[in-house]
Amino acid sequence: MAGIVHAAGRREKKDVIMAVWSVFVLALTAGHLLGLKVLSDRILYFALFPMATLGAALLTSIRITNGKWSFYAIILLISLYCIYDGYSLASFIKPAVSDSELDIAEWFKYNGDHKTVVVSDYRIQPAIVAVSGQPVSAGGYGPGTIRSLNAEKYISSFDYTKHDIMRDRVGYIILDNEDRTPPYSRLVYRNRDFSVYRVNV
Repeated sequence: MAGIVHAAGRREKKDVIMAVWSVFVLALTAGHLLGLKVLSDRILYFALFPMATLGAALLTSIRITNGKWSFYAIILLISLYCIYDGYSLASFIKPAVSDSELDIAEWFKYNGDHKTVVVSDYRIQPAIVAVSGQPVSAGGYGPGTIRSLNAEKYISSFDYTKHDIMRDRVGYIILDNEDRTPPYSRLVYRNRDFSVYRVNV
């Protein structure tokens, strides 16, 4: 924010471009208030570039008349503190993936194929993609994400046909252990929390 204020004071062309970029991206993150489907946390990544540039411009504009080495020492101490703080935070945070979810992802790593996995718990899907590369119905990243399909009919209503399975290329359905067996499928793996069903058509 201090960088934007500094840029507004200088009003050079490069400052205006960076400031407009920052404000535009920050405003775009509030698009959900207008009904737009935006991933605010992802969009915020693009605000880091202009904000960091403006912050660096603010630091380079500071002039130390004497005691230049003291200024560099302060910058070094701030940098070391940021590195230490980031390392402490990274070592404190534990993965959000449970042992059961990781176990399922490992199972697909050695037993999966390229058929789509439909899961009742969306949190497990990124783990499956990251560990095994198995495509999932939603919630994965990169090459693991496929076109949207109606997962509810596979995991709750069971209102699907063999034609639906072939069209959506569904190969596996993962449900909680207490759920009943879905149609056209057989149990191939179970752990403490989840059951993996292979869909047969």
